[in-house]
Amino acid sequence: MFAKFSSLLMILGLAFTGLFAQQNNEEILMTIDGRNISLEEFNRIYQKNNHEGISEKQTVEEYLDMFVNFKLKVIEAENRGMDTTSSFLKEFNGYKDQLAKPYLSDPDITEQLSKQAYERMKKEIHASHIMIRLDSKASPDDTLYAYNKLLDIRKRILDGEDFEKVARATSDDPSAKQNGGDLGWFSVFRMVYPFEEAAFQTPKGEISLPFRTSYGYHIVKVDDVRSARGTVKVAHIFLRAPESLPESEALKIKDKIFAIHDSLINGTDFSELVMRNSDDKSSAAKGGELPAFGSGQMIKEFEEAAFSLKESGDFTAPVKSFYGWHIVKLIQKQPIGSYEDEKAEIMSKVLSGGRAYLKDEAFVNKIKNEYNFTVNQKNIEKFYSLVDTNVFKASFNADIANEIAGLTLFTIGDYPVYARSFAKYIESNQKQMPAMDIRTYVNDAYHQFEKNEIMNYEKANLENKYPEFKNILQEYHDGILLFDLTDKEVWSKAVEDTAGLESFYSKNKNNYKWDKRAEAYTIKLNDEALLKDARTLVNKFAKKGKFSEVFLNNKLCPGDSISCIEVVYGKYEKGANEEVDKTNWVEGLGETYYIDDKPEFVYILSTKGPAVKKLDEARGLITADYQNYLEEKWIQDLRKKYPVSINMELLKKIND
Repeated sequence: MFAKFSSLLMILGLAFTGLFAQQNNEEILMTIDGRNISLEEFNRIYQKNNHEGISEKQTVEEYLDMFVNFKLKVIEAENRGMDTTSSFLKEFNGYKDQLAKPYLSDPDITEQLSKQAYERMKKEIHASHIMIRLDSKASPDDTLYAYNKLLDIRKRILDGEDFEKVARATSDDPSAKQNGGDLGWFSVFRMVYPFEEAAFQTPKGEISLPFRTSYGYHIVKVDDVRSARGTVKVAHIFLRAPESLPESEALKIKDKIFAIHDSLINGTDFSELVMRNSDDKSSAAKGGELPAFGSGQMIKEFEEAAFSLKESGDFTAPVKSFYGWHIVKLIQKQPIGSYEDEKAEIMSKVLSGGRAYLKDEAFVNKIKNEYNFTVNQKNIEKFYSLVDTNVFKASFNADIANEIAGLTLFTIGDYPVYARSFAKYIESNQKQMPAMDIRTYVNDAYHQFEKNEIMNYEKANLENKYPEFKNILQEYHDGILLFDLTDKEVWSKAVEDTAGLESFYSKNKNNYKWDKRAEAYTIKLNDEALLKDARTLVNKFAKKGKFSEVFLNNKLCPGDSISCIEVVYGKYEKGANEEVDKTNWVEGLGETYYIDDKPEFVYILSTKGPAVKKLDEARGLITADYQNYLEEKWIQDLRKKYPVSINMELLKKIND
């Protein structure tokens, strides 16, 4: 779609490099077919396409003629109803959706979330948690039960019970049985956002109130807080030694890793030892090198060993982990950069991670406040009894809600949204799915419905709210029409109208002439020793029908698998080929010349004087000229069809 528009922009000369705020100046510069065009509109587009730095600035008078022609074509397209066709509306609405995106988000909210994330990047938290699993579609009763259960668990700990023991006994996180809920160290973006939010807002040594994530309800205890260590890049030698290994085998591997360590101390190259010994084959080909990582991304023993190294090239003593033995070598440590250094990566994560939902919700709330949003909760709750389990079989019928169809669910600005619209939304978006609590289903569906309606309301108001959006949208509207109509009346017509093209050629054929031409062979040899025989053969056989590259190769180098001579045939006008020109257009053999120390010469078969080109010999150029002719004639017809009136005195207000 946008590929087409790039061509369109070339025709219009509309470079969307800047937007100009609309003024309240409604002075009418011109009238075309009874339609008023303001001085402001013309000036805005003129200034946009003739800004400082453009290579060929046009005067106002020069641009005026092109602008009038552009408007004539757009008016003609509209009068033909081309802006009402399904294909136009589909394409235009596609552009509109793309153009609207920057206006349907709040850059301030994104910036706030990015700065919050950066501040959290500077810290690492050591925390433990207890989780009560809860399905995201759980009923309000089940939700309340899980919340209260976790409140009781929290009270037990506050009353003196050991957090680790309670976590092992009560947490639905399977890993709690082994680690007592200990999550180790982590920083920003390492946990789902609601968990991160709770962890960073809970003071050291305290336990949060229950909070919900997509996994269920949690409480988190912040055990410690420290400054972030940044990231570290290391290489390692790894010997696999799972805990299930027999003791005798485990001892052999231990002896081997310490022997490797001794070799490193004695100066053996680390990469060489990796290639010969490491069981991590994915990193062995790169000298054991691993991607950079931060806290919480590796097993504890490996991570602590890596961050303990001080200087690039330092390596650890053998380190035992659950998986086996490691020797870790430091490549580089990277501290947290400035906000500007980290901003691009942070913003990418903000826009694509859990914060994206938060960003959207904040923008919706901003719109609600701006337009005095009001909601009727009681009317929404009427759907609790109207929606039944048929919705989980994708057989809900919106007519069930006919009795309350006219009730208002909410109002945004001066726009009321009725129950019938929500019923239709449920009907259109239902799908077969496991049954769940009806109240939860209705609440979830309503939340998305409300968000969609509010965003659509804002989208519908963009042209009134943002003059620059209205202006650029109008330019896209006019541009699509111009492209489609010009294609129909000029470009495709010139290609498809063969009779018209032939008639145009017949009337203008004297404009398409060959200059003096030479029909010639260029002979290229790969061996100086063949030159004399080659010139003799070419001179003897060039004008005979059997002459060819194959013929000459058979004569000069029979049996060779590689050609020893190359023949290039062509027809050349004066100036088209330097070596042909050097022959002074005399038929026969030209002088020998050398390119990359290889001999070449030209043989002129014949010369011809100036002549009219056939249609097929200049079809591209003739077609282009025919297109120009069609466009000029079309403009003349449009100017006769649609009266144009211009206030030339008003035009003087515009500065070139």
